[in-house]
Formats: sequence, C-alpha cells, structure tokens
Amino acid sequence: MSALFATFDVFPLPKGSSTHIAHTLKALSALFGQVNLVSLGFGEMPRFQQEGEISIYRCLSHHPNFLRRTEFFYDFIHDTVDRIGGIDHVHFRDIWGGIAVFDEPRLTPAKKIFEVNGLPSIELPYHYPQLMRNPGLMSKIRMMEDHCLGAADGIITVSNVTKRYLLGRDVPEAKITVIPNTASEYEEPSPDFGQQPEDHLAHDSRKIILYAGTLTGWQGLPTLLKAFELIADRDDVLLFIAGSTDKYSRNIKKTIRKAGLEDRVRFSTGLSRESLQRLYRRAAFSLAPLSRCSRNELQGCSPLKIIESMSAGTPVIASNLAVCAEYIEHMVDGLLVAPDSPRALANAMTILLDDEDLTERLGGNALAKSRDMFGMDLWMKKFHEAYQTFTREN
Repeated sequence: MSALFATFDVFPLPKGSSTHIAHTLKALSALFGQVNLVSLGFGEMPRFQQEGEISIYRCLSHHPNFLRRTEFFYDFIHDTVDRIGGIDHVHFRDIWGGIAVFDEPRLTPAKKIFEVNGLPSIELPYHYPQLMRNPGLMSKIRMMEDHCLGAADGIITVSNVTKRYLLGRDVPEAKITVIPNTASEYEEPSPDFGQQPEDHLAHDSRKIILYAGTLTGWQGLPTLLKAFELIADRDDVLLFIAGSTDKYSRNIKKTIRKAGLEDRVRFSTGLSRESLQRLYRRAAFSLAPLSRCSRNELQGCSPLKIIESMSAGTPVIASNLAVCAEYIEHMVDGLLVAPDSPRALANAMTILLDDEDLTERLGGNALAKSRDMFGMDLWMKKFHEAYQTFTREN
C-alpha cells in the first residue's frame, strides 16, 4: 500500500508544525510503507527528495497573494498524482490540499483522513484582517471546510477544545479522534553540532526564562514583554525568546529596544531542534501566555511549547485557557494565570524565581505527566488505532 500526505506547509522548517509533520510521516510509513509527502518549498529546496520510503514533492511556485498560492498547490497535487500512480490512503492537514484530493477522480477509492489543526475561516483573518471585509469569500472558505469535514472518512484533531468546535459544526462525534501532539525525543548533539546561539548561556549565572514558538499576537508575546518589564530590574534573570521564524520579529525587537530590555533579553530565530531541547533543559521555566481569542478559545490548539517543556522536566507558566488546562494542573505541574494580564504573569514568574524548591517540584511532576500523556510510543499507538478505525471496510 502507499499513502499520500498533503500539507500546505513548507517542510522542513524549525517550527512546531514541521515537528508534527515529521512525526506523522513516521507513523504513516510504519502503517503503509511508501509515503508521498506533497508540501510547499522555497529557495534552494529540492523539488523532489527521497528519504528511504518517504518521497517528498515540493511545490516551489510562489505568489505574493495567499489565495493564488493555494491555487498553485491545488494544481501541483493533481500533477503529483499523475506522477505517483496508485494511492490507497490520503492524509491531509488543510482544506487547500483536501479540496484537490476530493476533486481528483483517481483518488476517489482512497480512504481520506483530515488532520484538523486549524481552520482558515478562523485563522486567516489574524493574518489578513482585510478578509473580514469580504464576507462572500469567507463564506466560500467555510463551505470548503464543511465539504472536507463532511467527506473525510475520519478526522484527527489535537485537543478537546477543537473537538467541541467540530461537534458544533455538525461533525459526527464517532468521526473524531483527539490525539494531542507528542514531544520530540531528546537526542544528544552530534560531535559536529558546532557552536550554537544558546552556547553562550553555559557560563551565564542568571536564571533563564524561555519562550519558544511563533511570534504571532495570539501567542501572547505583547503580554509577555509587558510582564517582563515589571520584573526586569532583577539582575538574576534573563528572558530568551526563540522564535520559530523571522516573521513578526521586527515588531518584537522594536518593543524590546523601546523598553530598554536589550541586556535582559536574548532573541534568536530558526534554532535547530537540538538547540531548543537544550534550552528547555537549561531554562528555570518556560512561558505559554496564549491570548483570549477565537483561535485559542473557540478553535483550540495543542501548544507544542507546553508539551516540549514538560517533557524536558521544565515547568510552564501558561494562560488559564482550556487548551492549556488540558495539560497543566495549577501548582501541581505548572502554573496557570489569567490570560492577557501582564501583572498576573509577572507575579507567577516572581513566585518561581524566588522558590527553587517549588520550581523543581513542578518540573518533576511535569516530566512524570509527560511520560503518561506525550510519549512518542503512546502517540504512535493512538495514531495507528485511529487509522484502523477510520479505514476499516464497512
């Protein structure tokens, strides 16, 4: 058997979505052997790449207009199916690949699984606010979502918040399986790992507070920086911001300069997985200050930053939202604080900075919980069980 995996993402990139795509490729390969990944690419990335039983086909066509890029991707999927031949199973992460899959007659017999991490009718207005002035287009996008949700043989999603939202969209409960993200397995850096941006921290006696992930507003970076201003007079603390990409970094750097925090904040983007793992282990605690918004509260998510930190034995201070409370029990294995409140976040940071025994206890409990919730073997087992259920012949 062979599988097609379609995702409207650049792969690989040093961000959470790429980590999850890599895990999914591993799971699909264990099930079907040959896996054909159709993704985006840019720059000098090869259009075709063979990695064992995984074939990667990259759509390198680019256009400044987002919707035009989705059209290129639609055509690229059809062209790739021409090249591949017989496909038994299809796994797709978004409607841009899903619509192409359902429109391709040669894929009609294939079982189709929709992995719902986010839906564009909720996410796109955060990236392109002008879309809210085009209700016709937004209605069409929602209709595309409904088609993919209705026609898929099964749906895998990452949180119970997302499941509740999908139930509200009239998706049958029996069609939905919730599988939280899994943490990357820790690997010691290879001898040729070389000098890394975090290496200069080795001799820094200050306590490290870590934020790792995208720099978008819904992640709560403005709240984090305002909170850090409130404790920045301490000489025993350093905030390390590890952005997944440079996107939105200009505004973050400007805010840091304006607040006079250059000596208290380290900023880096595009760190390797090994570097991030070392940072999580080096940090006293990490931060997940998600904001109140429809993307976090209505649609839901499974914050990889929380999972990776807990799996490193590093406690997390997170917003008291349902998507965070699924994983963190307040004062047991982390702290939950009022979202969008710099003072509440600053108070929580002060508590952990001043109480090393509490920080160590929370970290130990977080590590123990992560082994029960986020282990790779457990994630693979749930993934394979979901596929066995969804692809069983009627």
